[in-house]
Amino acid sequence: MKIHSSIGWTAIAACLAFAHSAHAGRTRLDADGTPRALSQVFSRVYAGTPEQAAREFLAEQAGYLRLGAGATTLATEAVITAPGGMHVRFQQLYAGIPVYRGDIVVSLNGRNQVGMVLSNARCDFGMLETAPSLTADEALQAARTALGISGRSIGKADEASLVVFEDSVRSWRLAYRALMTNEEPYGDWEVIVDAQSGEVLQQEDRFVMHTDGHVQGAGYVYLQDPLTAARRMYGNNGFVDNGDADTDSLTLYRTPVILDSLTLEDGLYKLQGPYCTVTEIEAPADPLFYSALSPEGFSFTRSEQGFEAVNVYYHVSTACRYFESLGFSAPRLREIRLDPHGYQGEDNSHYSPSGNWIAWGEGGVDDAEDADVIWHEYGHAIQFSMVPTWGGGESGSLGEGISDYWAASYARAVGGWEAGDYHFEWLFNWDGHNPFWAGRILNDQRTYPFGAIPIHSAGQIVSAGLMGIRSNLGREITDRLVLKALCYLGSGVRAPDFAAAVIQADLDIYDGAHLSTLVYWLGTVKHFIDPDQYTAGVDSESGIPSGFSLGRNYPNPFNPSTTIPFDLPEPCLVHLRVFDVTGREVVTLMNGPAAAGSHAVRWDGRTNEGAAAGSGVYFYRLETQGVAPGRNLTVARSMLLLK
Repeated sequence: MKIHSSIGWTAIAACLAFAHSAHAGRTRLDADGTPRALSQVFSRVYAGTPEQAAREFLAEQAGYLRLGAGATTLATEAVITAPGGMHVRFQQLYAGIPVYRGDIVVSLNGRNQVGMVLSNARCDFGMLETAPSLTADEALQAARTALGISGRSIGKADEASLVVFEDSVRSWRLAYRALMTNEEPYGDWEVIVDAQSGEVLQQEDRFVMHTDGHVQGAGYVYLQDPLTAARRMYGNNGFVDNGDADTDSLTLYRTPVILDSLTLEDGLYKLQGPYCTVTEIEAPADPLFYSALSPEGFSFTRSEQGFEAVNVYYHVSTACRYFESLGFSAPRLREIRLDPHGYQGEDNSHYSPSGNWIAWGEGGVDDAEDADVIWHEYGHAIQFSMVPTWGGGESGSLGEGISDYWAASYARAVGGWEAGDYHFEWLFNWDGHNPFWAGRILNDQRTYPFGAIPIHSAGQIVSAGLMGIRSNLGREITDRLVLKALCYLGSGVRAPDFAAAVIQADLDIYDGAHLSTLVYWLGTVKHFIDPDQYTAGVDSESGIPSGFSLGRNYPNPFNPSTTIPFDLPEPCLVHLRVFDVTGREVVTLMNGPAAAGSHAVRWDGRTNEGAAAGSGVYFYRLETQGVAPGRNLTVARSMLLLK
């Protein structure tokens, strides 16, 4: 990306090191690890106009922000003056054509220091054709045909302009963005039409969408909790409950979201949809905060009672959709009622199996402000919906552990704390781990049997084992195995039953493909099962290697990525790192438990800081720590990166 030609790569590299350390804990990354939002940047003071300062900052941080290089430029769209500073908005262009939703906003204070950056810039466009085969009028006609438009245009003339658009399979296309407001079908339509073929790639009604008495609304939530979003500790400046009071920090870390399928009834928009209903059930009594005069009337700060109502509606709807996306169905879950201020106002929450509702307390930090608490309680609803006779035996400890896992699995998917951070193994970061109560952890080292351990503490043993499995198999597979395991269970369940059910789920869904990992965590680590009862099956049916080995990376030489293979004859802890010729660590590719079997780890040629490694010889080193004494290995090989 051409931003500022006078800044050399040496300067960029120096600033990149500053950026990584300065932004730690205040950066939102997308799924590819690209920084998308930086807050509390505290840059140096820049000379010149706000636009010049913004461009210079982006040039310095090009590597960290992964702005790339090549045929893209930034066009200044607006420089906005507001209380406290200036906001410079850029539009990314590819060969002079706007990149769809490829905007960057750089915000500066009155001293010309950058304080916050939001970046939606893209890279890696490839050899994109920029000459359209269709005219704008032909694109508009294709859009009209796709929508079945029969009514007149209203408010303004139809228009179409070229954009660079990333389709659903992440391929870049030259397209037209057609904008039309029409009476039939009624809507403010945006239609993306391929500029070469005329294929309609995307269509959206930007009016509030009415279908079957439901509409889409908008509000603010905590996607997880403000401490995790900011990577701060309870008690830091601006991060305390203080009787439910607002602070700038607690307001900043809200996230705007779409509220799916609100009910429009008697002129009011209600937090009532296909997945849940927010209502008044338990004391204390609330006003009708779950209704609004407009679908955008649900934008609250956390000091307002409506914030918790929006938070539970959003998260329970999200959890139900995800549950069903994994292939499960429980009609009772779609009938659940939610009381965001219940439990007599105490510092606790609960699910009612007979009444099928969840109520969240308000003592200390309001429980409904912490997504961990919301997802945890919904985990109990899942258990009783899938196992109507749930109860007795060790179901109390199991229920707490499974619900803790369900909440933690979502939290890890959202991101925030990273492995090695002290809070990474905490659950209920905002509601607990503070003066109100101790919270829970996800790495409890204790093993089964539970003995006299209270059920909530015993649940930590369960959740720790499940989180270990998730660290190897990922969210979707592990979540599906846990939910499937519930299908096998009835009343009086004990922990070994649940562990066996997880293994049975893997056999039934994945033909036992993950057996060694499950046996390691549920047996060797947590002692829910006897691993010796499964070892023969693992070795004979899964083709486990007979010894440790570190293979040659392929391809070699490589640019930009390569794959490193290695074999493990048994589950063990693995540390796989890359070093340069001076012995300095470049990147850690793996650091944690791994199942027995053949593995392959990809290196994308980037350092721990996200920068591209330079050309040259590198060494990759595998270190293992086996379960049995003396079963350790350290071996290294070389590879060549050419650019």
